[in-house]
Amino acid sequence: MRQNNESNYFARHLNRSVYNIALIAVFGALIFVFTAFVAFPVGMGYVNLGDIFIFTACMFLGYVAIIPAAVGSALADIFLGYTFYAPATLLIKGLMATLFLVIKGKKQSNIRILIGMITASVFMQIGYTAYEVILAVLGNPHASAIAAILAPLLILSNFSQTLFGVAGGWVLIKVAQKLNLFDRMKVIASIEKEKHE
Repeated sequence: MRQNNESNYFARHLNRSVYNIALIAVFGALIFVFTAFVAFPVGMGYVNLGDIFIFTACMFLGYVAIIPAAVGSALADIFLGYTFYAPATLLIKGLMATLFLVIKGKKQSNIRILIGMITASVFMQIGYTAYEVILAVLGNPHASAIAAILAPLLILSNFSQTLFGVAGGWVLIKVAQKLNLFDRMKVIASIEKEKHE
């Protein structure tokens, strides 16, 4: 009897792990592709659509979405030849997803989702600006002056990324809600769980 219970427990958790791994892989691939290959110039900077799928992954996966958010984005940097950005991206995108999830909470009200996306995107913008300023002034005797000039320019150049990430993420999340995709995924997960209980 005990052996059967242990087998059921293992099968149930293995099934949930496979389900999560599959979704992590799908969203990691989407974030990578839309960061690396779907980019275009806007104003003073460039915009990629990876952040849209970071927010969507968070809605589907919860805190597990931190993995594809961080890894998918960092792999895109490496693929594009911006290896020196990869460590910062790994940290910033992971924290961005975490911040969004904390603010969004479990109730998932529209206002909390929107505030979460805006806050997380502003955090990302500040994080990259700080990293880029550090790279620019490292070892420079005029570091303060360079930082004072560079920081506002970098914030302006990164603003379009923030704007597109929030707007695109909002649209995609609303479409998914309209199609009941989040609820359907929960039902599928619960069915798979019940099969092995």
